[in-house]
Amino acid sequence: MTLWQTGLAAAVVGVLACGCGKKGAPQAPFRPDPARVTEMTARAVDTRVELILTLPGENADGTTPSIIDRVELYAVQALADGSTPAAPAPPPMPPSAIAQREHLVTTVELAKPAAPGAAVEPASAPPVELTIPHDISSILSAGAPGVPLPSLRYVVVGTGRGRRGPPSAAVDVPLARRPPAPAAVRVAYTETTMTVAWEPAGEGLAAHVDEVLPPAVPSRPSRRSSAPVTAGEFDMPVVFGKPVCLEVRHVLVAGRASVEGPAAPVVCVTPADRFPPPVPDALVAIAEEGAVVLTWRGVAAADLAGYVVLRGEGTSETLQPLTPAPIAERTFRDATARPGVTYAYAIVALDRASPPNRSAESARQTVTAR
Repeated sequence: MTLWQTGLAAAVVGVLACGCGKKGAPQAPFRPDPARVTEMTARAVDTRVELILTLPGENADGTTPSIIDRVELYAVQALADGSTPAAPAPPPMPPSAIAQREHLVTTVELAKPAAPGAAVEPASAPPVELTIPHDISSILSAGAPGVPLPSLRYVVVGTGRGRRGPPSAAVDVPLARRPPAPAAVRVAYTETTMTVAWEPAGEGLAAHVDEVLPPAVPSRPSRRSSAPVTAGEFDMPVVFGKPVCLEVRHVLVAGRASVEGPAAPVVCVTPADRFPPPVPDALVAIAEEGAVVLTWRGVAAADLAGYVVLRGEGTSETLQPLTPAPIAERTFRDATARPGVTYAYAIVALDRASPPNRSAESARQTVTAR
Protein backbone atom coordinates (compact mmCIF):
# COMPACT_ATOMS: atom_id res chain seq x y z
CA MET A 1 0.00 0.00 0.00
CA THR A 2 1.41 3.33 -0.94
CA LEU A 3 1.86 6.18 1.49
CA TRP A 4 -1.02 8.04 -0.20
CA GLN A 5 -3.39 5.07 0.17
CA THR A 6 -2.46 4.67 3.82
CA GLY A 7 -3.35 8.31 4.57
CA LEU A 8 -6.69 8.05 2.79
CA ALA A 9 -7.73 4.99 4.79
CA ALA A 10 -6.89 6.73 8.05
CA ALA A 11 -8.96 9.73 7.08
CA VAL A 12 -12.00 7.57 6.26
CA VAL A 13 -11.75 5.79 9.61
CA GLY A 14 -11.56 9.12 11.39
CA VAL A 15 -14.68 10.44 9.65
CA LEU A 16 -16.63 7.29 10.47
CA ALA A 17 -15.54 7.51 14.08
CA CYS A 18 -16.74 11.10 14.33
CA GLY A 19 -20.16 10.20 12.82
CA CYS A 20 -20.92 7.56 15.46
CA GLY A 21 -22.37 9.81 18.22
CA LYS A 22 -22.80 8.48 21.72
CA LYS A 23 -26.41 8.24 23.00
CA GLY A 24 -27.22 10.17 26.19
CA ALA A 25 -29.33 9.04 29.16
CA PRO A 26 -33.14 8.86 28.43
CA GLN A 27 -35.11 11.90 29.58
CA ALA A 28 -38.11 11.50 31.89
CA PRO A 29 -41.44 12.71 30.45
CA PHE A 30 -42.65 16.16 31.53
CA ARG A 31 -45.05 15.55 34.47
CA PRO A 32 -45.77 18.68 36.52
CA ASP A 33 -47.61 18.48 39.83
CA PRO A 34 -50.87 20.41 40.45
CA ALA A 35 -50.38 23.59 42.43
CA ARG A 36 -51.88 24.16 45.85
CA VAL A 37 -55.15 26.08 46.12
CA THR A 38 -54.31 29.17 48.16
CA GLU A 39 -57.52 31.22 47.88
CA MET A 40 -60.65 29.77 49.48
CA THR A 41 -63.48 31.21 51.55
CA ALA A 42 -66.71 29.72 52.88
CA ARG A 43 -70.27 30.99 53.29
CA ALA A 44 -72.79 29.15 55.46
CA VAL A 45 -76.41 30.04 54.68
CA ASP A 46 -79.61 28.09 55.38
CA THR A 47 -78.87 24.39 54.86
CA ARG A 48 -75.70 24.67 52.79
CA VAL A 49 -72.11 25.78 52.92
CA GLU A 50 -70.66 27.30 49.77
CA LEU A 51 -66.90 26.98 49.28
CA ILE A 52 -65.65 29.74 46.98
CA LEU A 53 -62.16 29.08 45.66
CA THR A 54 -59.80 30.28 42.99
CA LEU A 55 -57.86 27.59 41.16
CA PRO A 56 -54.27 28.49 40.30
CA GLY A 57 -53.44 29.27 36.70
CA GLU A 58 -50.10 27.46 36.85
CA ASN A 59 -48.59 24.25 38.19
CA ALA A 60 -46.43 23.69 41.26
CA ASP A 61 -43.25 24.35 39.26
CA GLY A 62 -44.62 27.53 37.66
CA THR A 63 -45.34 26.00 34.24
CA THR A 64 -48.60 26.69 32.47
CA PRO A 65 -51.35 25.84 31.80
CA SER A 66 -52.58 24.24 35.00
CA ILE A 67 -53.16 20.49 34.73
CA ILE A 68 -55.96 20.49 37.36
CA ASP A 69 -59.00 18.74 35.92
CA ARG A 70 -60.74 17.76 39.16
CA VAL A 71 -61.20 19.31 42.58
CA GLU A 72 -61.84 17.22 45.69
CA LEU A 73 -63.60 18.70 48.74
CA TYR A 74 -62.97 17.22 52.18
CA ALA A 75 -64.60 18.07 55.50
CA VAL A 76 -64.54 16.97 59.14
CA GLN A 77 -66.65 17.96 62.10
CA ALA A 78 -65.12 19.46 65.21
CA LEU A 79 -66.69 20.06 68.60
CA ALA A 80 -67.96 23.56 69.12
CA ASP A 81 -66.25 25.77 71.68
CA GLY A 82 -67.64 25.07 75.12
CA SER A 83 -69.50 21.90 74.09
CA THR A 84 -67.35 19.73 76.39
CA PRO A 85 -66.42 21.88 79.39
CA ALA A 86 -65.15 18.89 81.35
CA ALA A 87 -62.40 18.13 78.85
CA PRO A 88 -60.25 20.36 76.66
CA ALA A 89 -61.03 20.31 72.96
CA PRO A 90 -58.57 18.35 70.82
CA PRO A 91 -56.24 20.33 68.56
CA PRO A 92 -57.59 21.06 65.07
CA MET A 93 -57.00 18.31 62.53
CA PRO A 94 -54.27 19.32 60.05
CA PRO A 95 -55.13 19.60 56.34
CA SER A 96 -53.08 16.52 55.43
CA ALA A 97 -55.17 14.38 57.81
CA ILE A 98 -58.44 15.84 56.52
CA ALA A 99 -57.61 15.15 52.87
CA GLN A 100 -58.22 11.42 53.23
CA ARG A 101 -60.74 9.27 51.40
CA GLU A 102 -63.01 8.81 54.43
CA HIS A 103 -63.52 12.60 54.67
CA LEU A 104 -64.30 13.18 50.99
CA VAL A 105 -67.48 15.22 50.50
CA THR A 106 -67.63 15.64 46.74
CA THR A 107 -65.56 15.97 43.59
CA VAL A 108 -65.99 18.50 40.81
CA GLU A 109 -64.85 17.60 37.31
CA LEU A 110 -63.40 20.44 35.25
CA ALA A 111 -62.70 20.85 31.56
CA LYS A 112 -59.65 18.92 30.44
CA PRO A 113 -56.50 21.08 30.40
CA ALA A 114 -54.38 21.66 27.33
CA ALA A 115 -52.20 18.86 25.99
CA PRO A 116 -48.72 18.41 27.51
CA GLY A 117 -46.18 20.73 25.98
CA ALA A 118 -48.77 23.29 24.90
CA ALA A 119 -47.27 25.85 27.25
CA VAL A 120 -48.76 29.32 27.27
CA GLU A 121 -47.89 32.58 28.92
CA PRO A 122 -49.29 33.02 32.46
CA ALA A 123 -51.39 35.97 31.27
CA SER A 124 -53.32 33.67 28.93
CA ALA A 125 -54.03 31.11 31.65
CA PRO A 126 -56.06 33.08 34.22
CA PRO A 127 -57.13 31.56 37.54
CA VAL A 128 -60.52 29.84 37.56
CA GLU A 129 -63.18 30.78 40.13
CA LEU A 130 -65.27 27.89 41.42
CA THR A 131 -68.11 27.52 43.94
CA ILE A 132 -68.69 24.11 45.52
CA PRO A 133 -71.91 23.66 47.56
CA HIS A 134 -72.13 21.30 50.52
CA ASP A 135 -75.57 20.30 51.79
CA ILE A 136 -75.48 20.31 55.60
CA SER A 137 -79.19 19.70 56.25
CA SER A 138 -78.45 16.29 57.77
CA ILE A 139 -75.88 17.83 60.13
CA LEU A 140 -78.33 20.52 61.24
CA SER A 141 -81.20 18.07 61.79
CA ALA A 142 -79.01 15.65 63.77
CA GLY A 143 -78.24 18.22 66.46
CA ALA A 144 -79.55 17.45 69.93
CA PRO A 145 -81.47 20.07 71.95
CA GLY A 146 -79.11 22.16 74.05
CA VAL A 147 -76.00 20.86 72.27
CA PRO A 148 -74.15 23.40 70.14
CA LEU A 149 -73.78 22.61 66.49
CA PRO A 150 -70.30 21.52 65.40
CA SER A 151 -67.75 23.48 63.44
CA LEU A 152 -66.93 22.24 59.96
CA ARG A 153 -63.34 22.21 58.76
CA TYR A 154 -62.80 22.15 54.98
CA VAL A 155 -59.82 21.60 52.66
CA VAL A 156 -59.64 21.13 48.89
CA VAL A 157 -57.18 19.25 46.70
CA GLY A 158 -56.63 19.75 42.98
CA THR A 159 -55.77 16.70 40.87
CA GLY A 160 -54.68 16.29 37.26
CA ARG A 161 -53.34 13.45 35.09
CA GLY A 162 -53.41 11.09 38.01
CA ARG A 163 -51.38 13.38 40.28
CA ARG A 164 -52.65 15.05 43.47
CA GLY A 165 -51.64 18.50 44.57
CA PRO A 166 -51.05 19.44 48.20
CA PRO A 167 -54.15 20.18 50.33
CA SER A 168 -55.19 23.78 50.80
CA ALA A 169 -55.16 25.53 54.13
CA ALA A 170 -58.23 24.65 56.21
CA VAL A 171 -61.26 26.94 56.43
CA ASP A 172 -63.32 26.62 59.63
CA VAL A 173 -67.09 27.30 59.60
CA PRO A 174 -68.47 27.73 63.17
CA LEU A 175 -72.11 26.68 62.79
CA ALA A 176 -72.71 27.14 66.53
CA ARG A 177 -72.23 30.91 66.14
CA ARG A 178 -75.04 31.40 63.64
CA PRO A 179 -76.62 34.80 64.50
CA PRO A 180 -80.36 35.46 64.98
CA ALA A 181 -82.62 37.09 62.42
CA PRO A 182 -82.72 40.91 62.30
CA ALA A 183 -85.71 42.64 63.88
CA ALA A 184 -87.92 45.52 62.75
CA VAL A 185 -86.91 45.56 59.09
CA ARG A 186 -88.40 48.58 57.34
CA VAL A 187 -88.08 50.27 53.95
CA ALA A 188 -88.33 53.97 53.13
CA TYR A 189 -87.49 55.90 50.00
CA THR A 190 -86.86 59.37 48.69
CA GLU A 191 -86.89 60.70 45.15
CA THR A 192 -83.53 59.02 44.44
CA THR A 193 -82.77 56.46 47.15
CA MET A 194 -84.39 53.46 48.83
CA THR A 195 -83.19 52.75 52.37
CA VAL A 196 -83.53 49.39 54.15
CA ALA A 197 -83.08 49.63 57.92
CA TRP A 198 -83.14 47.08 60.77
CA GLU A 199 -82.31 46.66 64.44
CA PRO A 200 -78.84 45.07 64.88
CA ALA A 201 -78.94 41.95 67.07
CA GLY A 202 -75.58 42.41 68.76
CA GLU A 203 -72.11 43.87 68.77
CA GLY A 204 -69.83 42.70 65.97
CA LEU A 205 -72.63 41.55 63.67
CA ALA A 206 -73.05 42.81 60.14
CA ALA A 207 -75.85 42.07 57.69
CA HIS A 208 -76.53 41.22 54.07
CA VAL A 209 -79.42 42.59 52.02
CA ASP A 210 -80.84 40.36 49.27
CA GLU A 211 -83.47 41.09 46.64
CA VAL A 212 -85.88 38.19 46.19
CA LEU A 213 -89.08 37.46 44.33
CA PRO A 214 -92.34 37.70 46.30
CA PRO A 215 -92.59 35.05 49.09
CA ALA A 216 -95.03 32.92 47.06
CA VAL A 217 -92.45 32.54 44.25
CA PRO A 218 -89.35 30.47 45.14
CA SER A 219 -86.18 32.12 43.92
CA ARG A 220 -82.45 32.39 44.47
CA PRO A 221 -81.71 35.71 46.17
CA SER A 222 -79.84 38.41 44.28
CA ARG A 223 -77.33 40.01 46.62
CA ARG A 224 -77.70 43.79 46.78
CA SER A 225 -74.97 44.38 49.39
CA SER A 226 -71.67 43.17 47.94
CA ALA A 227 -70.01 43.39 51.38
CA PRO A 228 -71.46 42.91 54.88
CA VAL A 229 -73.18 46.08 56.11
CA THR A 230 -72.37 47.23 59.64
CA ALA A 231 -74.39 50.47 59.82
CA GLY A 232 -77.86 48.98 60.42
CA GLU A 233 -79.12 50.33 57.10
CA PHE A 234 -78.41 49.98 53.39
CA ASP A 235 -79.09 52.41 50.52
CA MET A 236 -79.91 51.42 46.95
CA PRO A 237 -81.32 53.27 43.92
CA VAL A 238 -85.07 53.63 43.79
CA VAL A 239 -87.11 52.65 40.72
CA PHE A 240 -90.65 54.00 40.80
CA GLY A 241 -93.43 51.62 39.85
CA LYS A 242 -91.25 48.49 40.13
CA PRO A 243 -92.15 46.07 42.96
CA VAL A 244 -89.16 45.03 45.05
CA CYS A 245 -88.93 42.44 47.84
CA LEU A 246 -85.99 42.49 50.24
CA GLU A 247 -84.74 40.19 52.97
CA VAL A 248 -82.06 40.92 55.55
CA ARG A 249 -79.77 38.42 57.31
CA HIS A 250 -77.23 38.94 60.02
CA VAL A 251 -73.79 37.61 59.17
CA LEU A 252 -70.88 36.71 61.43
CA VAL A 253 -67.46 36.92 59.77
CA ALA A 254 -64.98 34.48 61.30
CA GLY A 255 -61.66 34.51 59.49
CA ARG A 256 -62.19 33.32 55.93
CA ALA A 257 -65.71 32.07 56.67
CA SER A 258 -69.01 33.88 57.02
CA VAL A 259 -72.00 32.40 58.83
CA GLU A 260 -75.39 33.86 57.93
CA GLY A 261 -78.37 33.55 60.21
CA PRO A 262 -82.02 33.12 59.23
CA ALA A 263 -83.63 35.84 57.16
CA ALA A 264 -86.06 38.30 58.64
CA PRO A 265 -89.54 38.26 57.07
CA VAL A 266 -89.45 39.53 53.50
CA VAL A 267 -90.50 43.16 53.08
CA CYS A 268 -92.07 44.13 49.74
CA VAL A 269 -92.75 47.63 48.47
CA THR A 270 -93.65 49.29 45.17
CA PRO A 271 -92.19 52.81 45.25
CA ALA A 272 -94.57 55.48 43.99
CA ASP A 273 -93.41 58.81 42.66
CA ARG A 274 -95.06 61.36 44.93
CA PHE A 275 -92.24 63.87 44.73
CA PRO A 276 -93.06 67.13 42.90
CA PRO A 277 -90.43 69.12 41.00
CA PRO A 278 -88.83 72.20 42.60
CA VAL A 279 -90.73 75.49 42.56
CA PRO A 280 -89.92 77.81 39.63
CA ASP A 281 -88.70 81.24 40.67
CA ALA A 282 -87.57 84.64 39.39
CA LEU A 283 -90.90 85.23 37.60
CA VAL A 284 -91.08 88.57 35.77
CA ALA A 285 -94.29 89.94 34.14
CA ILE A 286 -93.99 92.88 31.68
CA ALA A 287 -97.01 94.55 30.07
CA GLU A 288 -96.49 95.31 26.41
CA GLU A 289 -98.86 96.74 23.82
CA GLY A 290 -101.56 94.06 23.42
CA ALA A 291 -99.90 91.35 25.58
CA VAL A 292 -98.19 90.46 28.84
CA VAL A 293 -94.80 88.74 28.50
CA LEU A 294 -93.67 86.34 31.26
CA THR A 295 -90.19 84.95 31.92
CA TRP A 296 -88.93 82.76 34.79
CA ARG A 297 -86.03 80.61 35.90
CA GLY A 298 -86.39 76.88 35.14
CA VAL A 299 -85.94 74.01 37.56
CA ALA A 300 -83.70 70.91 37.50
CA ALA A 301 -85.66 67.64 37.62
CA ALA A 302 -84.83 64.41 35.80
CA ASP A 303 -88.52 63.69 35.08
CA LEU A 304 -89.62 67.27 34.35
CA ALA A 305 -92.59 67.40 31.95
CA GLY A 306 -92.72 71.21 31.70
CA TYR A 307 -94.39 74.32 33.10
CA VAL A 308 -97.99 75.53 33.41
CA VAL A 309 -98.80 79.26 33.45
CA LEU A 310 -101.51 80.33 35.91
CA ARG A 311 -103.52 83.57 35.80
CA GLY A 312 -106.21 85.26 37.83
CA GLU A 313 -107.93 88.62 37.66
CA GLY A 314 -107.53 91.26 40.31
CA THR A 315 -107.07 89.92 43.79
CA SER A 316 -108.43 86.46 43.03
CA GLU A 317 -107.01 83.80 45.35
CA THR A 318 -107.44 81.01 42.81
CA LEU A 319 -105.47 81.13 39.55
CA GLN A 320 -106.51 79.20 36.45
CA PRO A 321 -104.17 77.56 33.94
CA LEU A 322 -103.50 79.43 30.74
CA THR A 323 -101.63 76.52 29.11
CA PRO A 324 -103.74 73.33 28.89
CA ALA A 325 -100.58 71.17 28.72
CA PRO A 326 -97.09 71.72 30.17
CA ILE A 327 -94.74 73.80 28.00
CA ALA A 328 -90.98 73.30 27.80
CA GLU A 329 -90.15 76.99 27.29
CA ARG A 330 -89.36 79.34 30.16
CA THR A 331 -91.18 82.27 28.60
CA PHE A 332 -94.84 82.89 27.67
CA ARG A 333 -96.69 85.66 25.84
CA ASP A 334 -100.26 86.18 27.10
CA ALA A 335 -102.03 87.73 24.13
CA THR A 336 -105.48 87.23 25.72
CA ALA A 337 -104.95 89.87 28.43
CA ARG A 338 -107.54 92.66 28.16
CA PRO A 339 -106.28 96.23 28.31
CA GLY A 340 -106.82 97.95 31.65
CA VAL A 341 -107.36 94.69 33.56
CA THR A 342 -105.02 93.77 36.40
CA TYR A 343 -103.78 90.18 36.41
CA ALA A 344 -101.88 87.98 38.85
CA TYR A 345 -99.54 85.36 37.32
CA ALA A 346 -97.71 82.35 38.73
CA ILE A 347 -95.82 79.33 37.33
CA VAL A 348 -95.91 75.66 38.45
CA ALA A 349 -93.71 72.76 37.29
CA LEU A 350 -95.07 69.26 36.51
CA ASP A 351 -93.26 65.92 36.23
CA ARG A 352 -93.99 62.85 34.10
CA ALA A 353 -95.46 60.69 36.87
CA SER A 354 -98.96 59.27 36.43
CA PRO A 355 -100.77 61.21 37.72
CA PRO A 356 -98.22 64.04 37.44
CA ASN A 357 -96.82 65.69 40.54
CA ARG A 358 -97.19 69.46 40.64
CA SER A 359 -94.89 71.89 42.38
CA ALA A 360 -96.09 74.69 44.57
CA GLU A 361 -96.83 78.00 42.86
CA SER A 362 -94.02 80.42 42.19
CA ALA A 363 -94.18 83.85 43.77
CA ARG A 364 -96.97 85.77 42.08
CA GLN A 365 -96.45 88.79 39.85
CA THR A 366 -99.22 91.36 39.36
CA VAL A 367 -99.43 93.58 36.26
CA THR A 368 -102.08 95.72 34.50
CA ALA A 369 -102.42 94.98 30.82
CA ARG A 370 -101.91 97.86 28.34
